[in-house]
Amino acid sequence: MRYPSSCRRYSRPTLGGAATIVGDPPNIIIASAADIGFVEFMAHITIPALLSMLALIGLLFIWFRNKVSTDVDSRQSVMEQRPDELITDRGLLIKTGAVLGLTVLGFLFQDVLKVSPAIIAMSGAGLLFVVTQVDPHDVLSHVEWDTLTFFVGLFILVGGLVETGVIDHAQEWMVDISGGDERNLAFIMVWFGGTASAIVDNIPFTATMVEIVAKIVEENPSEQTSPLWWALVMGADFGGNATMVGASANVLVVSMARARGYPISFIRFMKYGIPISVVSMLISTGYIWIRYY
Repeated sequence: MRYPSSCRRYSRPTLGGAATIVGDPPNIIIASAADIGFVEFMAHITIPALLSMLALIGLLFIWFRNKVSTDVDSRQSVMEQRPDELITDRGLLIKTGAVLGLTVLGFLFQDVLKVSPAIIAMSGAGLLFVVTQVDPHDVLSHVEWDTLTFFVGLFILVGGLVETGVIDHAQEWMVDISGGDERNLAFIMVWFGGTASAIVDNIPFTATMVEIVAKIVEENPSEQTSPLWWALVMGADFGGNATMVGASANVLVVSMARARGYPISFIRFMKYGIPISVVSMLISTGYIWIRYY
């Protein structure tokens, strides 16, 4: 029975990744659009992310408590493993760890340094090139250029939606159905965002929605509208767990499972993904209500 492991692997990165700017692509998009710092982001999202993780653990226990088992030999095999023996270059590990530590510190002190997360990340990558002396051509050959090209095309498309007025109409529609109430608008953002992310993938959805939220916040600048950014984060991240195509992590884990002889169907994925998303969004709704309104 390997599906519990796969279920945990796709849900945990998305739920846990929601807590930081660099944890999930939608977070980077939202933080860049709203000019949100690394520490500020964690201060608002860590609690619902942790609560959702605890809920995930509870759901996994309920679903699989009688389905997951092991034997003495398997347990002994795991206990005898020596992770340190997998390290092939300790010097490279130390250098990489040091640069990673500096990069994380850069994220934590982003507000003091007055630089964007992108600059900090690129600086860390550049420093890593220098201290490790690896061949840049070899590294660049492993860059996912298809993904980067996808993002370029996506933002061009969103720019076209802005220029043609589609974003303005969408913003007016969302304000109308909320009755002009900021709390209702935040709840709509969580549930509409979660549903849409499950259908179209949370990255293109987020790229479009940041323009709508920015328009709403610009026209209604107040403390009551700023939580819309956090509602969008939670809706996009947690809703993406519902389906196989909802988030990049889902697609990756399903592909890995299939390659190892454990295919997961779209329907079977939703059987577990939808409850996880619904519980997470219920937690998000309660959190937004208690903290902001």
